[in-house]
Amino acid sequence: MSPNVFGVLLTFASIPLVVLLLIVYYSKNQFNNAKTKLFRAMLWTLLIGAIVEIVKVFLINIDASRIALEIASRCGFALETIWWYVLEMYTIISYKKETLNSLKDTINYNKGTKILTIYYIVLVAAILFAPNISTVKDIDINNIIYMPTMVVIISIFVIGIQFILSIYYIIKTRKDSFFKDDRLISITISISIIVYYIVQVLFPHVSFPMIFFTLFYYLTYFLSENPDLKLLKETNISRATIEASNKTKTNFLTNISNGIKTPIDSIVNTCNEINNSPVYNSDESKRKVDMILKHGNELISVINNVLDVSKIESGDIVVTEIQYNTVDLIEGIIEVAKEKIGSKPIKIMIGVDKNVSSILYGDYTKIYQSLVNIISNAVKYTEVGRITIELTSIKDNDNEHLSFAITDTGTGIKDEEKETVFNRNENLSESTTLGEGLGLGLIITKKYIEAMGGRIWFESRFRTGTTFYIDLNQKIIDSKPIGDITNYKSTQSINLFDCSKYKALIVDDNLLNIKVAERLLKKYNFNVEYVTNGQECIDKIKSFEKYDVIFIDDVMSELDGIGLLHVLKNLQGYDIPPLIALTANAISGMKEIYIKEGFDDYLPKPINIYEFDKVINKFFNK
Repeated sequence: MSPNVFGVLLTFASIPLVVLLLIVYYSKNQFNNAKTKLFRAMLWTLLIGAIVEIVKVFLINIDASRIALEIASRCGFALETIWWYVLEMYTIISYKKETLNSLKDTINYNKGTKILTIYYIVLVAAILFAPNISTVKDIDINNIIYMPTMVVIISIFVIGIQFILSIYYIIKTRKDSFFKDDRLISITISISIIVYYIVQVLFPHVSFPMIFFTLFYYLTYFLSENPDLKLLKETNISRATIEASNKTKTNFLTNISNGIKTPIDSIVNTCNEINNSPVYNSDESKRKVDMILKHGNELISVINNVLDVSKIESGDIVVTEIQYNTVDLIEGIIEVAKEKIGSKPIKIMIGVDKNVSSILYGDYTKIYQSLVNIISNAVKYTEVGRITIELTSIKDNDNEHLSFAITDTGTGIKDEEKETVFNRNENLSESTTLGEGLGLGLIITKKYIEAMGGRIWFESRFRTGTTFYIDLNQKIIDSKPIGDITNYKSTQSINLFDCSKYKALIVDDNLLNIKVAERLLKKYNFNVEYVTNGQECIDKIKSFEKYDVIFIDDVMSELDGIGLLHVLKNLQGYDIPPLIALTANAISGMKEIYIKEGFDDYLPKPINIYEFDKVINKFFNK
């Protein structure tokens, strides 16, 4: 048997094998994505190419015209080139974790795929029409065809692109188990190309490509494109994802339990110490009450952060912009820093640009909370030294670019932990503390800053300290400079004044909460009444009881606070005083929601005495 006849038989043999694979392929429900479509295109290209190759042999044997043979040869070579192009695109998208749905998406995936597509369009056009790239040189019944040097060079170059792609992705994804099956296919392609060249050099007059390609398809189908295998792979991925999610939830609940249990234990133990002390010592009792207050604030911080994360994960981040005073923002975070530092030997350093505009427009609440979270983190991990709060700005017409830098001399962050600082899955490991520190606070901060169109990053050296940076753009309302606040002194004080001529109503279904609010109001000599549900409040107003302010709890049975608000606002002919939302719903952004609903102001529980004083002064110290 002559070499050419053996080659023809190999080509003939590949046709039923490809047809059989197509039958098996179409007998199963296929995934309709770009990768599957490319595999299908390769199968049909191979089948048509094999048929064209047989036609070419037939034309040679019947001594057909040179033109007919030229057309058949060019079409066969063009189909082979297209096959290599499709294989190269298939290789590229096999190593992408995102799923592309159409061939158009694949072509437009990146600059490389676009250039590759244009190159092959030009090359196929040249193969079909350029006179110097004829695939026919000399025809001999024993050798069938000799290819010109140009055709050999093009073939080597085209196959070389695939070889380089395969090796590149094998190396690039060597540590990623997700691409294990695709790497196996690429290894097979690389080895097959080497074997093919060796065999073709040893037997130059035998046509091996079709049988080689056919065997490759069978291997690819049963390793990767079989729908049953894909379903199994997706099931395994889903199972691994669910297991990881369950582990994260377990860690999350464990951390919540620890974050809540620790301050509660401290509060209970401190209360027991006060209660069981045989001798009352005012200084010692005050110190212990301060400890209770500190741990209570830690508990509130944990709960608020958990609530904020839940809100973030539901995709419910709403940027609420208002006019705000820049000095109030700076003074507020300084007060928080001093409060959290307490008795620690830490000095606060302030460096604020004198030219920062006095009134800006933006989401004051989210900016304030983001800065508080970073300061809380700095205080937690700094035992001695200083915390520096810096603010610089650049004005650009009606916009002001704010740059915050908060530096501490704390423990710093290890290099191997830096990538996980803003990553929730990593931060919910067993070593993570909630509330403050490298836990939910920084994750929330990053989400908020990005929602406002800003940027947050940090620099840190282990055992030396950390600096967090925030860049934000805000609109300028009043460009008057704030001036020098370097020597800032605390203005946080309570301005008690006589409100004995005023009458307040508390609406709450919890008697303990009523007592707390009543004691605070009594400090201002208010005349205080209370009711335990919304309907009683409505009845009081309808009976023409006069009140100067009403504090309303939002979460009550039968009629909640917002529902009560709307009833009161719709009462005709009655004098409705300022309505203050007094609620435990303290998620970031809730103040704006309550104000939008129609409340005149908002106080979160537990009530902060300074915030309470601000509200009282706002409405009554005129």
